[in-house]
Amino acid sequence: MRNWLFTASLLISITCQAEPYELSGSNEYENIANRAVESGEPLLMMPLSIVSGPKKKRLEISYTSRGGSMIVHGKVNGVPIRFVVDTGASLVSIPSSIAKRAGVSISDSRRVKLHTANGVISAPLVKLDQVIADNIAITEVMAVVQDLSVPDLGLLGMSFFGKHKMTIDHERNVITLETK
Repeated sequence: MRNWLFTASLLISITCQAEPYELSGSNEYENIANRAVESGEPLLMMPLSIVSGPKKKRLEISYTSRGGSMIVHGKVNGVPIRFVVDTGASLVSIPSSIAKRAGVSISDSRRVKLHTANGVISAPLVKLDQVIADNIAITEVMAVVQDLSVPDLGLLGMSFFGKHKMTIDHERNVITLETK
């Protein structure tokens, strides 16, 4: 009984001492609270929930369920956007309106073929400086610029989730990313 209480109190203290983290393109964790103070820019939209072990970190992204889709609020290079989580998409997809406001140029971008539910299309491939989903910021994210039927809506594809173990908990409306 005593060991169980110690373990429970340890987990509670680890959860309560969470700090905001950023996943970089190299899949390393960096404390962005310090960077935000240095640059004067707010990098997080809300508190981040982290539970860590000796070598692994677990980060949680909250989502809203609408019509069977997982909707996540985020930012692309500081510009607000709503994403639909699409684990079948290889890349993040952003509309041209967001790309313009986020300073993403498509003029020199190479075009790639995308196999969508509506057939094969061609879209410009770009590298986004930063993508924030709920409360997790990832830098240097590959994406395509593609307009969907809903304005200012993007797809949060696997180029955001990277090489992390991803778990979706539909009861809690949480996506968990864990380092491997």
